[in-house]
Amino acid sequence: MKSKIVTLDELGEFKNGLNFNKYDYGEGYPIINVKQLYQSRFASTKNLLSIRKDFGKKIDNYTVKKGDLLFARGSMVAKGAGQVVMVNDFKPGTVFSGFIIRFRVNDEKKINPLFLNYILRSPKYRGQFVRLAEGSVHSNFNQEILGNFKIELPSIHIQNIITNILGKIDDSIELLQTLDSHLEDIIKTFFKSWFIDFDGQTEFIDSELGKIPKGWKCYHTDEIKKEKKGIVSGPFGSNIGSRFFQTIGIPVIRGNNLTIGKEEFIDAGFVYITQEKAEELKNCQAIQGDIVFTAVGTLGQVGIIPIYSKYEKYVISNKQLRLRIATDIATPFYCYYWYSYPDVSNFIINQNKGTSVPLINLQVLKSIPIIIPPLTKMKEFEKLVEHIKFTQHNLRQKIDLLSEVRDLILPKLMSGEIRI
Repeated sequence: MKSKIVTLDELGEFKNGLNFNKYDYGEGYPIINVKQLYQSRFASTKNLLSIRKDFGKKIDNYTVKKGDLLFARGSMVAKGAGQVVMVNDFKPGTVFSGFIIRFRVNDEKKINPLFLNYILRSPKYRGQFVRLAEGSVHSNFNQEILGNFKIELPSIHIQNIITNILGKIDDSIELLQTLDSHLEDIIKTFFKSWFIDFDGQTEFIDSELGKIPKGWKCYHTDEIKKEKKGIVSGPFGSNIGSRFFQTIGIPVIRGNNLTIGKEEFIDAGFVYITQEKAEELKNCQAIQGDIVFTAVGTLGQVGIIPIYSKYEKYVISNKQLRLRIATDIATPFYCYYWYSYPDVSNFIINQNKGTSVPLINLQVLKSIPIIIPPLTKMKEFEKLVEHIKFTQHNLRQKIDLLSEVRDLILPKLMSGEIRI
């Protein structure tokens, strides 16, 4: 297949994003931040924060339109450098932040923006971005670096065919992700009914958290931990910095593996350390059933290492805390849904001890209250949703397989090995 080698500068124009501070937030213009670039092929534009309409700068220069590509300017690790997504659905007046660089193609009759998006997100080109960023503590990109980046560009006809093929695969992936999300909502509905609204309970007693069913207890997290190393913080930063990261090994759990009430655990997107380094940090390891909290940064993020985890063990980063439950008191599954429940998540967020950066410490985690029903009740809940969790596991396996197929066939389509 005939393609030409071109730089991005030849295909369009770059624009740095809008700089603002926390006092500029308010009702007005929705703004895309870096975290909206790491969820799918398209920028996530639901529930965006906004900046005030009376914001001083000229907004028109920073608005987005369908087909714009958005690059992350910086990343704490090389693996996240140059992350790119395409703008698809958005509200009028949506702008992008100063941590992002916008790329807008010159002529969509010659260049399909979604094709560029697929190319730049493919393992081949992601690898080039990572190699460019390696060796820097903060992996930063600018317009000059991106503008000189070279890609293979086939004819617009071939671009459109490839985009159509890959788009169908991604449509299937997103459908499976939607089904997975709906199943998770069902589990949360059961949890709320049983353990928040106390449906079916008739006798109540007073507790620190108000009225709870008779026979239930109110504990603090420190009282339900496994006795030895039940609650630990991550290693000191100097013990787990980027200089220790590998391409394979023991995965390191970071903030991108946790969410606020969305997914129990994102078992992908890791950096790795060696087995020897993991043994050195054995007190900071996490295994199936362990609950992990973000301690620095996006407070309220919580995850649980699931029974279907891809790895036998993990190591938490210096910005996480790990809780290991005493299973004669509570089940990890129940506790995860308690800590990820919106009211509890907001409680954690409000315990912020930081100034410039949000922060909670071990004492905060130990003091978080939790209602503990009878152990039989928690196990009954797990049994009820067991089939749902198994179905979710199967869906996620299919998502992983389709993602691998998409990434494998793109270079074959480009090379002509698969004829189109």
